[in-house]
Amino acid sequence: MANERGYSFATWTSFIEESQIRALLKYKVEYYFAGGKPGIIPTDIFADIMIDIAGQYKEDTKLALDDFNYGPTGGQPWFLKTLAKRLCEVRDIPIDCEDEWDHVSITNGSQQALYALLDTLIDPGDVIITPSPAYLGFLVPAVKLGARVLTVDTDSDGIIPE
Repeated sequence: MANERGYSFATWTSFIEESQIRALLKYKVEYYFAGGKPGIIPTDIFADIMIDIAGQYKEDTKLALDDFNYGPTGGQPWFLKTLAKRLCEVRDIPIDCEDEWDHVSITNGSQQALYALLDTLIDPGDVIITPSPAYLGFLVPAVKLGARVLTVDTDSDGIIPE
C-alpha cells in the first residue's frame, strides 16, 4: 500500500489511527509526565565507575569476555532469583522465590513487555476494549497482530459505559 508520497508500507499500517495522545499534546500543560529522560548518574561519578570497570577488565580478561558476551535469553539466574525474592518481600507477590524464580520475566522495557503479552494472548480478529486516549505503543502492536481495538471514552470515574 502506497501513501500520499508514494512510499509503500505494510497493509496493517493503514489500520493505525492518529495518536490521540499526540493530538492532546497541542495543549499547553503545566506538568509534563511523558518519558524520555530517566534518572541519570552524574557524569563525573559515571566516568569513575567506567574507569574502575575498565581496570577490572584489564586485570581479568575472562571477566571482560564473560560480561560482554551474550547471556541467557531469559536473564541471568542470579538476577532473576534476586528479583523474585524482592517481589516476594517488598511487593508481597505470591511467588515461591526459591523454586519459581524462573517464572519471572525480564524485558528491555514496556514496549517489549506489551508486545510479548499481546503476541501471547491475542489472536487475529480478537476485540480489545481500551480507554481513550490510548497509548499508541499499545495500539500499534495490537493492530499489527490482527486485533480490532475499540477505544472507549473516559471521565474522572473511568470508562463511560454508554
